[in-house]
Amino acid sequence: MWRLSVQNFYMSNLSNSAASDSGGYFTTTNLINISIFILFAAPLFLQVILIRKILYGNKTYIEKKFIFADIKVVKLSQIFHYIIAALITLIMLIIALILNEFLVKDPLILKSNRASYIILISIIFTLNVIVLLICTIKYKKIKVNTKIDWEKVKKYCLENELRFKSGEFQYRFKDSFTNKYHEENSVNIEKEWSKDLSRNSTFTKTKNIPVKMMRWYISKVDKFFFKQELNLDDKLHLICSIVINQLVADGICESIEKSIEKVSSIVK
Repeated sequence: MWRLSVQNFYMSNLSNSAASDSGGYFTTTNLINISIFILFAAPLFLQVILIRKILYGNKTYIEKKFIFADIKVVKLSQIFHYIIAALITLIMLIIALILNEFLVKDPLILKSNRASYIILISIIFTLNVIVLLICTIKYKKIKVNTKIDWEKVKKYCLENELRFKSGEFQYRFKDSFTNKYHEENSVNIEKEWSKDLSRNSTFTKTKNIPVKMMRWYISKVDKFFFKQELNLDDKLHLICSIVINQLVADGICESIEKSIEKVSSIVK
């Protein structure tokens, strides 16, 4: 009897909260808004990351007009993923608007929420259109004028035999204050490779790992520092050879030839 009374009291309060939709933190409106915000935040955060990659990824190659085909391929893929993330964000807001219409009972709150969602949808849509226009213009300005010479990479693999081992080269992070890569900001390259391999292997088929790792380190060209000064062309090909050698050493690829064959068919 006591349990039944408590249950009736709880159900009665829940019904009243949904009906009145006012007072307290756990109202229908608040719960809807919190849920939608959580769902809305993930694709929005992904959009921010993608915008940075589209606008600033492979910046060194573009600034120095040393542009190979894979840069355009990666940019186009990022723009495509941005469109998907933008659509998901807008769909989440439209779902929020629909839920608001069906679940919120208070006419004043219903009207206020409706106006807020419509304004937010309009703003997000407009911003996405502007961002896509900017990204498309920047993409079209990128002109391919060179290519990765995989024979040269193979030569470096055999001649230098460099891998992600301490002492062979430095891998530095940019100082946020000076905006430069100081020697004291160098990291353990063996640990860095392991972390990057783990990150890039998540939800990735084994056969796709070599391409992901190659693209990852090609984009990090500014972080590599060798004992001798290299021009961008030599630096790129040397980095490619290091990744190839490490993939073979880790058993991800059978041999240098097989590794180059696998990567060169996609990264050009």
